[in-house]
Amino acid sequence: MATVISHNSFSQPAQSDEALFYATDGEDAGIWKAVEGTDPFRIVSGNYSQPVITPDGKWLVAVKHVIDKGERLIRRNLESGEEFAVTPAQSGFS
Repeated sequence: MATVISHNSFSQPAQSDEALFYATDGEDAGIWKAVEGTDPFRIVSGNYSQPVITPDGKWLVAVKHVIDKGERLIRRNLESGEEFAVTPAQSGFS
């Protein structure tokens, strides 16, 4: 089972350069990229919820679930692999 990642409120799949992005959970948890004519491949491992990918496919913003550390809002540069914690303006996020 996979969840198609959307980058707008109309639930259209996130698409960039003819690639689709989706999220999985469980044993193969992560963010995956699918390009026509090739097998899908995982670009980020881990448990993420409410993922959003920018239309250019460069940034992932999501709530990352880390065992024994809880949840944190992150942004990840998908080109460099760098991940940054996002400090919400309020004490919580949803």
